[in-house]
Amino acid sequence: MCMCVQIWVLLLVTCIWTPTRANNNHSPESFLFMVERAAAACLYHNIVLPRGDKIGHAFHNERNWSVKSDLMSRFVGISDNKNDTLPSCMTADEVIVMTEAFPSGKHTCRVRWLSPSSICHVFQKYATIAWRGDSLTRHMLNALYMIQSGDLRYGAFPHPKLTASSVYENCSCDGQFSEAQICRSYEQRFDFDDMRKNSWCPNINHTSGSPIFGTDVDLGCLPKPSFLYVQGGTHHGFNATRTISELLAPTLSGIRSTCTLGNRTFSKQVRTVVSGVNWVTKMNADKYPHQAPKYGLAHNRGIAEYLGNEFPSAKMISFWNMTMEAANRTSDGFHHLTDINLMKAMILINIMDLMA
Repeated sequence: MCMCVQIWVLLLVTCIWTPTRANNNHSPESFLFMVERAAAACLYHNIVLPRGDKIGHAFHNERNWSVKSDLMSRFVGISDNKNDTLPSCMTADEVIVMTEAFPSGKHTCRVRWLSPSSICHVFQKYATIAWRGDSLTRHMLNALYMIQSGDLRYGAFPHPKLTASSVYENCSCDGQFSEAQICRSYEQRFDFDDMRKNSWCPNINHTSGSPIFGTDVDLGCLPKPSFLYVQGGTHHGFNATRTISELLAPTLSGIRSTCTLGNRTFSKQVRTVVSGVNWVTKMNADKYPHQAPKYGLAHNRGIAEYLGNEFPSAKMISFWNMTMEAANRTSDGFHHLTDINLMKAMILINIMDLMA
């Protein structure tokens, strides 16, 4: 099985902010600023170490920085292509359709690149925010850290003062997404408290849970809506039946019940997004045959069918085509690098904003 760790994080937001949704807050300038800050280092020293099962040894350690890929430029809207002139996606469903069609160019809107302050405003639309997933979710949250800190070189390190110098030397830039043990050693869990302490989102008050491997979740018992992201399949053998019975059914059943607040009883308001597995390289599938593309696609279809029948209010998002487009930019044939994880994080923040 692929070396992945489940992660379960909870954010409680008590600050109220009610912005007017706008079509003009696409902010590629904040992305360009991050790239400029890190370019001197990451363009010339971008090492991605192989992971412990040696599967990554097929790759050269020194890589071209993924942030400079054409796919990343097209996504942000800073290259000379159709995406630059498209309007911003204005519903969660439009973002999902765009995500699944984006690499082919067959889409009619673009995902807004939001500034760190705009992302804080999105968080403040929710009473609670919970993420449940494996290493794919962990990497997406690492990318969110990078966006909020404005640091593409070391920004995925949740607690820089606790990080050894050897990690900085071997795990910077795209190397932050290596599954080599030394690069996993900084893996203190994503803690939203850092966003407040570092003044990225100073008005957020919350509770941040340690990793929870159970499926009990109490969301939506406040007047404001809650947000739940669930991603799985890697640790369930790319088998939809297992993913449903071991992860989705017990996790999502908690959002169906009602809450009582004072003398008022109401249905839980939980905005839910579910993601399955990504495309993997042939090299990885040869080592782990159950991860072959035909099984990944069947898995995701099974999850989508289950949600449609049992939880029609939940949104299913697939990063399959996007990750297939970046097949030559992985650390090990399974885990993608900075570009894909930045795009995933920004897509999900857009969905959160539009579902609130």
